[in-house]
Formats: sequence, C-alpha cells, structure tokens
Amino acid sequence: MTILLGGDIGGTKTILRLVDCQNSSDSPQPLLITLDQEIYPSEQYPDLVPIVQQFLARQTTIPPVAKACFGIAGPVVNNSSELTNLSWSLTGDRLSQELQIERVKLINDFAAIGYGVLGLDSEELHNLQSAPAVPDAPIAVIGAGTGLGEGFLIPVSKGKYQVFASEGSHADFAPRSSLEYQLLNYLLELYNIERLSVERVVSG
Repeated sequence: MTILLGGDIGGTKTILRLVDCQNSSDSPQPLLITLDQEIYPSEQYPDLVPIVQQFLARQTTIPPVAKACFGIAGPVVNNSSELTNLSWSLTGDRLSQELQIERVKLINDFAAIGYGVLGLDSEELHNLQSAPAVPDAPIAVIGAGTGLGEGFLIPVSKGKYQVFASEGSHADFAPRSSLEYQLLNYLLELYNIERLSVERVVSG
C-alpha cells in the first residue's frame, strides 16, 4: 500500500484526493483506489498547508502519505509557483517540510490535465464537433474557469506524448470588429488597466 495525495489548486477552489496506489498483475499501470476526496474554498485560507492539514487530520486509519503532487493554476518554475489568481507562494520543498511528506511535486494545472487526457477511456470522450481523426497529431487542452487554462501535448513516439503547460491566456485580446473594440474599451475602463488579456475576456 502506497498512499498518494493529489491536488488541483485553483483561485476559487482546491480539490484534494487521497489514493492507495497498488501494483496490478493485469496491467502495467498501477491500480489507484480513491480513499477520500474533498473540495475547499481557496480564498478562505492563507496558504495550501492548512487545507492539506485539515484534510489529512480526518484520516486516522491509513499509513502516512508517501508522495504528493499538486496541479497549480499558474506557472511553475523549479518546483515553485506564485499563483496567478491567488496570493499564495508555494514551493515543493516547503510543503514537503511542513506537511511531513517525503516528496512534493508542483506542476501546472493544465499540464496535469494533459496527463489526465492521456488516461481517458473511449467511453469518456465526447465529440463537440465531428472532424476526421488525425493519428499522432498534437493535442490542445483549454478550459475557462477562474482563469483561462491552456496546454498542449506533442507526440514523441508511437502512443507517447510530451506534455507542455502554457500561459497563452495572457496574450493580448485582439478585437476584430467594432463590437469587439467596444468590449475592449469597456473592460479597459472597468478594470482601470492599460492592456487586456484574453483571460480577462472569457474567464471568471
């Protein structure tokens, strides 16, 4: 039994999941059994540490967490991150020390989703618009929430991809019509800013 902790850390909510990772004789992939999961309002906490401590405090009959990985809504450099839509500063080393977890890894949240996309079964896929499939084509991942998450996957060998995070949502909003120019000017005035990103147009 190896206990793993996963987290999706966003500006609005933090989702934590505790799993038991077991080797499977029927598959090269390990068997992941969910032990517990909870959602917390991120803005009500000063940091990630008290959220994780509160979550783990209710686990009284399982071994300690061996490893943790947190998907962060913002850029991650050298296992550290300043969250884009939340006033938290996180490092894997500090979290490891304060939470007493041997190894803590931080990755961009849409890199995490990129890895998740690769694990989807066929019955979990739904077409929004029919188009011919292109085997081994790059895969784009996009989602609007508190911010606008973007990522992409590039094929490196048959059936294998390299996952990349992206901060492309912070590109300038480029209006193409008189109505979009009105939207640009309205939002610049509303937020009292000098430039407008795509994220501000389509996200929370």
